[in-house]
Order: sequence, then C-alpha cells, then structure tokens
Amino acid sequence: MQILVNRGFFQEVRPAACVEEHEVELTVDGRLRAVLPCLGDSLAEMVYGYLYRERTIQRVEDVVAFDVGPRPCCISVGLLSEHGARRLARRCRPLLGAGGGIAHPASARVSPEAIVVEKRAFSQEEVSCGIRRLKRIDASRSHAKGLCQCGVAFQGEVVLRYEDACPLPAFDKLCGACLLKNRSISGGAVLTTGPICRSMVEAAARLGADLVGSCGAPTRQAVEAARRLGIVLAGNVDDVSMRVFSGEDRVVRKGRSLSDGEVAALFYSV
Repeated sequence: MQILVNRGFFQEVRPAACVEEHEVELTVDGRLRAVLPCLGDSLAEMVYGYLYRERTIQRVEDVVAFDVGPRPCCISVGLLSEHGARRLARRCRPLLGAGGGIAHPASARVSPEAIVVEKRAFSQEEVSCGIRRLKRIDASRSHAKGLCQCGVAFQGEVVLRYEDACPLPAFDKLCGACLLKNRSISGGAVLTTGPICRSMVEAAARLGADLVGSCGAPTRQAVEAARRLGIVLAGNVDDVSMRVFSGEDRVVRKGRSLSDGEVAALFYSV
C-alpha cells in the first residue's frame, strides 16, 4: 500500500503504477559516448536526436551503422566522419541494407543550410492550446501519469509527440523522429511540459522551429540562445497567460504585436 497525504491527513491507497527506467549505453565508433536514462522505447529516435542535439551529426547520412547489442540497452553507432566507422560498419547491421537494420530513404535529411525559415507571429491562445493538448494526452492515461511530453504543434494542433520520464530524452526522440521521417517543422512550435535548456533551443532552431514553449521555465542560457538565434521563447504557459523571454515582437496580443517598449519577460493575460 501507498500513503496519500491530503491536507495533512494520511490515507492508505492502492499502489499507483510506476514506469520502468532504463539506462542505454551509447557507443560511438567503439567508444562509450554516454549513458542515456529513458523509458526504453523509441530508441532509434532518441539516439539520433541525442547525436543531433550534441552536434555530433547534422543529417541522417552521417550515421553509417546502427546496431542494438545483445542487451536492448546497448547501442553501437558508426559515424561517417570518424575514423574506424567503416570497420564498425562491418560488425554492425547497415542502415540501408537488409539484415534488420533501420531502413530509411537515402533522401531523408534535414540540413540546417537547406532550411528556409519564414518568421511568423504567434498568439498566446495558440501556444496555450498546444500545451493544453499535451497535458490532456498525459491526463488521459490510465496509468503512469506525469510523464514529460514533448511535441511539435502547428496552429495549436500537435502533429508529432513523444514522452519520457525526463525532458531531454523526450526532446531527443522528437528531434530524431524529425530526422528519420524527414519531417519539416519550419514555422512550427516545439512545446514541452518540462523545463527548457540551451541545447533544446539550439537544436529546435536548427530544425527550423519558430517557437519553443513550455509550461515550465527556461534556463538563463536558453534565453540567451533564443535571443541570439532569433526565435520566440515562451515559458510558464497556462490557459490564460505566458511569459515571453525572447522574440516579443512576434507575439500577438489582442490583435497586435508587442511594442518595442514592452519588455521581453512581460507576464500578461488575454
């Protein structure tokens, strides 16, 4: 039994379901690169997204080999630009060939140089609607509620979503899915229910996102990166308000954009 504390009163309740956490050992060109805590699903998307967020790869073709070891939580990756990648490719299943490797079209790539970003304005209602939909998806689960959600939204509609116990694995899955599925998010918003860090803002900008938003708060480094890259950064998003940290001139407030005299971290309600 578990104990529920409600307004100072203790009550025994039935145990709530808990998710299982895994530690994925990522080996790049024969060397251990990182140990990634995650829920154990969408491993390919998470690994590709992690390597993209860490600027190890820029496109899908930079990975020439991807192999899941004898244990599900051991993944080996061979890179095209590193020494020893071709030797590792002989031991791993090739991506584009038969033998159980992850198949993807040769044209699937998202290159920062090929992305043409059209700056667009966002409204508070649009961002709040996307966050609300992410929260609703989590609340509809019959078990293991409270996971971190991360998705891409256009006009408030979530078109791609991943979840994990922590914000970064969920974001990495989203980035990896955009790379593997050749999904363009130019003009869209990357939304999460967790905090926002600098690497998330930089990776979202390279993928072409115009806004990064969360019901949590961004770090100071994330705010600096958003201002440097010229994208909208919104935090503390709820149903009626949000805090704008960057790109205030592209946020619509009651039919108009915020004026230059209104500070970027303005807390407002519509």
